[in-house]
Amino acid sequence: MLLYVNSEVIETLGEPYGAGVDDFIESVKKGPGWATKSRLCQRALQAYDHWRDRNLEYPPYVGYLVFFVLAAVTETDYASYSYYPGLRKLLGEPQDVGMPFRFDTMAYLWNDLEKWSREDKHEELGRFVAKIRGGWIHVGLPLSQTVLSENERKHLPNIFDNAGLDPTDPPSPEIVPKILSYYGQSILENRTKNLLESTQAEDDVLKRVLVELALDELEEWDGTVLEQIIKDESPRQQVHTSLRLCI
Repeated sequence: MLLYVNSEVIETLGEPYGAGVDDFIESVKKGPGWATKSRLCQRALQAYDHWRDRNLEYPPYVGYLVFFVLAAVTETDYASYSYYPGLRKLLGEPQDVGMPFRFDTMAYLWNDLEKWSREDKHEELGRFVAKIRGGWIHVGLPLSQTVLSENERKHLPNIFDNAGLDPTDPPSPEIVPKILSYYGQSILENRTKNLLESTQAEDDVLKRVLVELALDELEEWDGTVLEQIIKDESPRQQVHTSLRLCI
């Protein structure tokens, strides 16, 4: 499970309530009623602290994590892998300031989301894994939520199946971009295909995140793929099985 979000997703979710991206940002900046600290990440920690004692159905800090993911897809004048300028832009602050105060503690929230999805909800809504990808300790988690859309991630098994990949014998990371590009032509979005085919050094971090995510998904793949029956019909699942003999 990925916490994928962009402006369009937020606008769609907020439309029934007459709210949009700007309303979401202001709500996050304000925080829950019991958050009294002055800075964003401090309020996020207050939203997280002992939240289960409040008998809430959902973690009240999820809005902050969504905000951090939104920052990863916010366009700035900086390189595509530069995370903090997007975060500062959403906050209406100078984009060259760097990491916000206490941002390094946001790992507590990501880890608790994994715990909530696995232990509290018993994977009823999916299994979230708080894994840092790309080698970036503080921003690897929000960045890794954005390299694939929800639809792309759901159809990764189709790419695995088309490529004849085996979860027990994964390909080397070096050839994964070529595999995804070739077998994902009809599945992946243009931005993803451009990233996979990019030779620019500034794209290396996100490409590495994408490769690690694909290999993680392959490791968990149980042979199930989504089949689109008719254009306007919802996809259905098929299970493809194979036998691998090692002699």
